[in-house]
Amino acid sequence: MNTTPGPVRVLLVELTAPLPPVDSLDRYDSALLLLFRRGVPVGRLTVPCGIEADELRTRIDEVTAGVEVLPPPGPVAADPPLISVVIPSVFERPDLLLATVESMLKQDHPRFEVVVVDNRPSPAHRDLIAQLESFPQVTVVEQPLRGKSAACNRGIAAARGDIVTMTDDDVEAAPGWLSAIAYAFAADPGAACVTGPLLPRELETPAQLWFERAGGVAAPVYRRVAFRRRPGTFLVTTSGGDVRSLYQSGHFGDGPNMSFRADVLRAIGGFDTVLGTGTPALAGEDPDILVRLLFAGHTLVFDPRVYILHTHVGEYDELRGRMFGYGCGYTAMLTGLAFGDPRHVLGLAAFGLRAVGLLLRKFGGARREAVTTGEFPRELSRLELRGLIAGPWRYLRSRRTVRRWTRALTPPA
Repeated sequence: MNTTPGPVRVLLVELTAPLPPVDSLDRYDSALLLLFRRGVPVGRLTVPCGIEADELRTRIDEVTAGVEVLPPPGPVAADPPLISVVIPSVFERPDLLLATVESMLKQDHPRFEVVVVDNRPSPAHRDLIAQLESFPQVTVVEQPLRGKSAACNRGIAAARGDIVTMTDDDVEAAPGWLSAIAYAFAADPGAACVTGPLLPRELETPAQLWFERAGGVAAPVYRRVAFRRRPGTFLVTTSGGDVRSLYQSGHFGDGPNMSFRADVLRAIGGFDTVLGTGTPALAGEDPDILVRLLFAGHTLVFDPRVYILHTHVGEYDELRGRMFGYGCGYTAMLTGLAFGDPRHVLGLAAFGLRAVGLLLRKFGGARREAVTTGEFPRELSRLELRGLIAGPWRYLRSRRTVRRWTRALTPPA
């Protein structure tokens, strides 16, 4: 039987300042502490509200012991790069979209633009578009072809920047986010892509908590990691000496926080329009582009300084759809890779046994324990597994559907 969790207080804690009291505010039993050192995320820790200061300090020290202390982002060259922030949206959540754009307008990076892509063009959006375009840094473009990938590609085509940053319409960026992105690229000229932590802005509903527990790039500590494909193989080596499969895409980054050198992004063909929200494939577009980038021989860097706050899905019914979609999107992505480049058939064949082991570990390890104790709904786990099974068929269906949509939008010769 599931235990419906209560809200968890989210606190951003700067470790070089006095630790704040972790009060319950008469509604929280526990708190998630997002730990920063000089503005850089170093880890995360869940503690009971009302914890004594000495115990809190001890637990923080245990989590952060041995974590690399990254310097805060510094200034870049005298001629800083123009960064284009692309935000695909269906305009269903105008308040969140406006809040996202407003957080972009507070950036301290001197050169940036914001490209909002309307993926459901409608006269009903006219007032919101006018409000968005009242800001000089913001441009709104339309993409009538359904699907997040198509919207992303429309934004990439409109972007003028040296760096293209992809995000979603439900995030909040700290004022130094774009400066941290520029610094990460300047510090590593060989990096073609920079990703970073996706931190929860709030954990107020059970769905938000279960979303956070479901997985993603959420480690107890945050370390800078560079990923590069081992030539001639389907393996990726890290700057720390670890070796992973190219298809273990969950380690590379999250979709609302991906930045690319514009020339590389265009050279690899942008996003696969068969994948993503709004298509029958439901998801998979973000890991797909990261895998293709690495397979092409480029370097990807996960940098904790490039963090962003995300508003997780708040309603259980929507989370049910997301969990099925995430499972479906992953295997749809693998299917799409094989269709796009037959060499991936060999790589996926080699990955097969390892993938079974990883799935058994995921659904039979900590997730199974969480389901057994009622900390995670069994239904959500089953939906994700069903999505994994359905993904290849959904990819094939999506190919046909997107072709039909494209033909319907193509004017007759």
